[in-house]
Amino acid sequence: EDGRYYVQILVSPKAFRSVMNIMNQFALFLFAIMITFLMGWIYVYMKKLVNPLRIISKATTRIANHNFQVPVEVEEKGREDEITVLSRNINKMSAQLEADMEELQLKNKELEEEIAYKNKMEKVRREFVSNVSHELKTPIAVLSSYAQMLKYERENIDQEYYCDIILEEAEAMQEKVERLLE
Repeated sequence: EDGRYYVQILVSPKAFRSVMNIMNQFALFLFAIMITFLMGWIYVYMKKLVNPLRIISKATTRIANHNFQVPVEVEEKGREDEITVLSRNINKMSAQLEADMEELQLKNKELEEEIAYKNKMEKVRREFVSNVSHELKTPIAVLSSYAQMLKYERENIDQEYYCDIILEEAEAMQEKVERLLE
């Protein structure tokens, strides 16, 4: 009446169950193939995602051990994601750390040389003080003793005058030595 035609197929229930069983097995087979394909795709994608992280992890371990020479290379042509940016930043950080370490080593060497120089100067100063002290105190003591001996003999007035001068000079030298040693 409305211009439509209908087809009616008569199938036995046994045949229908058989066809449905075959369709269920086929659907299960397709499902298994799709799951296998999906698992393979996930494996490849995860390997592609995790492999750069392994490279970055190894590189940061080398950097932690002060090996700044090996750059992180995870960049792919046309790839501009967080991992690529991270690898570039690690390379920059590694280069900067290497430069800082070289500068620090240079400064440490300069500091060691400066400390050695100051220690040497202190040793020279102590030797100088010791030598000056010995060289000046000994003659002063001899002069003072000799002058006192002459002074107390009292045989000649001129001797006493000169003895006083010797004593005055000896005292002046003693004062100079004491000021030098301060």
